[in-house]
Formats: sequence, structure tokens, C-alpha cells
Amino acid sequence: MPRQQAQPIITLTTDFGMRDHYVACMKGVIAQIAPDARVIDVSHAIEPQNILGAAYVLYNAIGWFPPQSIHVVVVDPGVGTSRGIIAARYGTQTVIAPDNGIISLVHQAYKIDEARIINNPHIALSQVSNTFHGRDIMAPAAAHLAKGAGFNELGPATNHVEVLQSVKPKIKSAAKIEGQVIYIDHFGNLLSNIRGRDLEAMSDDGGEFLVSIGGSESGLRSIGKLQKTYANVPAGDLVSIVSSGGFVEIAVHMGNAQERLGSEIGHPVVVERNRDSR
Repeated sequence: MPRQQAQPIITLTTDFGMRDHYVACMKGVIAQIAPDARVIDVSHAIEPQNILGAAYVLYNAIGWFPPQSIHVVVVDPGVGTSRGIIAARYGTQTVIAPDNGIISLVHQAYKIDEARIINNPHIALSQVSNTFHGRDIMAPAAAHLAKGAGFNELGPATNHVEVLQSVKPKIKSAAKIEGQVIYIDHFGNLLSNIRGRDLEAMSDDGGEFLVSIGGSESGLRSIGKLQKTYANVPAGDLVSIVSSGGFVEIAVHMGNAQERLGSEIGHPVVVERNRDSR
């Protein structure tokens, strides 16, 4: 096992919110097992049961942490069912999560080195509830790793990692790609599953990229050409950019795109190359 940091880092991402005791319970378990670990909250404001949102937040956060960081993600509508709990190593980072697709975007972007099903009863708490595996299995597993336990102690190796097909856009032609809204941030910006690098792979015959978005009942609405930054359009105007995380984003400069467009997760986003603008 790679040498642990002097002060190992465990991150927490959940849909628990901060009103109740759930996050504190996980931190308490970690503190008992690995008191030297540093616990960092990524977000506890994921919408309830929003696996895709958790996948997006995890992907955007994981690359900014030091080597040997451990990332616990608990958005688990299948808690207590036959779904597995996995630990997966991507380079120097480890993710612990229910095997329900949370790892999808990380898995798409990084090479997986090893994955384990967490089922060692000596890793979990002595009593495991049917509804709080974040406290009883995932937090203890992260804490034991932070304390120096071997990755193989978590449980048997597995070749299976659940990957959501909705994270992958569809290439319709050399000049057109179709995706969907997968995340809506605090500012009401609409993040799609179309990456900037997907556009780089499209036919480079000149012309601008045009972005459109659809709704549940309406056709596509044009946002206009892809811009480099919000301020390329006047305040209050719709704008599309490639976000800091590398995804095509639809926003309102100094405003809220979700409110303006009534958009929801799953609404279609289309990017086309406009050859007429050459």
C-alpha cells in the first residue's frame, strides 16, 4: 500500500444536509478510528438521491486533493439492498461509495488501478444498520485506510464498477453532439455532460460552436455561439461557455439560467458546428 500522508485526508460528499446528525455521526466514527485524519467537507447539499449530481461534484473535486486522499461519497437511495459498496483507486486517489454510478465521471476520466467490494466485517462497525451505511461501513472503511490498513483488507477484488450511461453524450455527426443537463449549481448555471474535449474531437472545418437547450415540452432554444467567459455578453443575457471543470455550461450573465429557462436535470443540450460562420 502507498505510504500514507502524515495527516491523511478524508473528504465527505453527501445528500444529508446540515440540519440533522448524519454528517456528525460519520465524523465521529472517523475520529474514533483515525483521530489524526483531517476531514474535509466537499458538499452535503447534493439534492436527495441525486446520484448524477454527486458524480459531478466528486469529479470536479477529486483532482485538487493531495496524493493518498480518501473520498467518501454517500448518496445512496439503494441503501440496505443488494447494491454493493466499493472502494476504487484511481492513481493516488481512493473513492469509497455505493456502487450505484457515483463513480461514473471519475471512472470515465481516470484509469482505475484497483477496486474492492467492502464486505469485511472487521472493517465495519460491530452493528450495521439497514439505512445508514455511510456511518456504519463507509466512514469506518475510510478511517481504517487512513490509519494504515491495507487496501486488500476491505474485501475481495472486483472488476465491476457501475457506470451511468447518462454521463456520456451522443455523437450524432462530425459536427453535432447531443447531451443533457447533469448538474445545476448554486448560481443556477446548467452544466451538461458535453466536455470541451468532446468539441475538440468534432470535425475542425472552421465555424463557431452553437449551443441549444431543450425543455420537457418545448423544442430547442438557441443560446448562441459558445463564448470564452460570462462577460462576453451583456448582463442579463444567456451565455454558453466551457466551465472551469471542462463541461459545456449554460448560464445567465449576472443571473440564474435555471430560473430563466425552467430547466431541469435531463433536459437536452446540443452543440453544433456552424459552418456558415466561416
